[in-house]
Amino acid sequence: EPSLPAASWLVAVRLHEEPVGVFVYGPRSSGEPLTPTQQAILDLLANETAAAVANARLFNQVARARREWVQTFDALSDGVFLHDREGRVLRANRAFARLVERSFDQIIGRPWFELIPAGPEARLACNSEPGQARNTAEYDLAYRDQRTLHVTVSPVMEGDEFCVHVVRDVTDERAMQRQLAQAEKLAAIGEMLSGIAHELNNPLTTIIGFSELLQDASVPESVRADLQRIFRQAKHSARIVQGLLAFARQSRLQMSEVDVNALLEQTLDLMQPQLETHNIGARLELDPQLPHALADPGQLQQVFVNLITNAQQAMSAAHGEGTLTIRSQALPTCLRISVRDDGPGIPRDLLQRVFDPFFTTKEVGEGTGLGLSICYGIVREHGGRIWAESEPGQGATFVVELPIRHAAASDAESAPPVPLSSRRILIVESNEETAALFRRVLDPSGHQVRLVRDVPQALEALAEAVAGEQTPDLIVAGLDPDGRGLYEHVRRELPRLGPRWLFITDDKLTPEEERFLRERRLSYLSRPFGPREVLESVTRALL
Repeated sequence: EPSLPAASWLVAVRLHEEPVGVFVYGPRSSGEPLTPTQQAILDLLANETAAAVANARLFNQVARARREWVQTFDALSDGVFLHDREGRVLRANRAFARLVERSFDQIIGRPWFELIPAGPEARLACNSEPGQARNTAEYDLAYRDQRTLHVTVSPVMEGDEFCVHVVRDVTDERAMQRQLAQAEKLAAIGEMLSGIAHELNNPLTTIIGFSELLQDASVPESVRADLQRIFRQAKHSARIVQGLLAFARQSRLQMSEVDVNALLEQTLDLMQPQLETHNIGARLELDPQLPHALADPGQLQQVFVNLITNAQQAMSAAHGEGTLTIRSQALPTCLRISVRDDGPGIPRDLLQRVFDPFFTTKEVGEGTGLGLSICYGIVREHGGRIWAESEPGQGATFVVELPIRHAAASDAESAPPVPLSSRRILIVESNEETAALFRRVLDPSGHQVRLVRDVPQALEALAEAVAGEQTPDLIVAGLDPDGRGLYEHVRRELPRLGPRWLFITDDKLTPEEERFLRERRLSYLSRPFGPREVLESVTRALL
């Protein structure tokens, strides 16, 4: 410990009554007490020392607070900068420097609108006259490389600081929002189309069914040719309706046996008007021996639609016309589908990026960069793979491979069943034309057909049949709540009746309908259908 002079005066140094040290004055040559002047001087020195200690503490606190502020400022994930009244940047954090890819030397002191675009909202918030009300403004702006920035501008007006900008990269967030909006739009389309499917498919069933029947009648060849035209166009319309339904309905994978060639033809029918509008010709090269695939037809069709749309856009942008080639091929372990265009091609350095989410070579607003990534996800969910092949200037080819899983049907399964005769069939159908088609097809086969319009009439007919010991061998009903309710009623109230069932549906099967049929091993027939489908479905249901 330091030694004190032999004769000294000690004066306590206090800061807010807290002892912070001792002021030592000495040595003194005599033992006389301090004069008032000396005492005042020592007190003044003690007070000044206390003030210096207080200032040092405050300085340290301010320095620590500044370090903490700077650390927090730089730790923010959003870019932040402040500028003065002239727009010169006073301070910026590391996130903003990374966002604009500039060093701090290239940021500090420069006008902020040279670093990021200045939207009208920001100019309004930052350029108001003194005394004018200034509110926080928020807006999105397009940035280079197709990025989207969300900017919040808040007035400060303290010292040199005039406005603070908080800048966030919301490219992925906005893309997800667009994807969600698109999904909601497609869901709404699906609901709308499901509502009108019944109205469309009933007349299509009548047109297809009776035009096919009339082709087998004794009519002049010119009339037969006209009937064939009616039949082809009705089938074409039916494919378009089913294609729209399959494309618009987004759901979990609903795996079933899929005729990929037929799905490609159906998708091309759906896209044909769009291709013709852009002077795009289409060529199908389908392998007639292509086995069926185990897939979700709606999801698989979305892949084909996205690939065809991409090809059409590439060719239209390159030279306003083109030729699209769609090819299917059976390989030993998989199916291969390729979609080729004669557009500008894809640069080699981008081939590995085309399936990345949000990656796009289109102009801002012309694409979300999600189409091919969605294709990639769907194909991977099916256990397959997808890739792109291209040489610059020679077009691009997108290839999809799907594994063969329980796809090829045996000859016995694919051959139409041998028609049965003399069976009692109860048909519950409210549409008179559809009911008439059933009778026209089944009567010549020797079946005893009874037509009723609704469930009450069906229950009455069943009661009469039981009383007369003429119970039906097959009941045909709609796959709707009424039809399912009739099925459950017959099972519960007439367990010994045990007829076969065939259900008619107007749309793709919902998960609930699919589960209902699968758990009970029941058959169904989808509208629109023709005489051959009616006869084969009835025969299979009776076996």
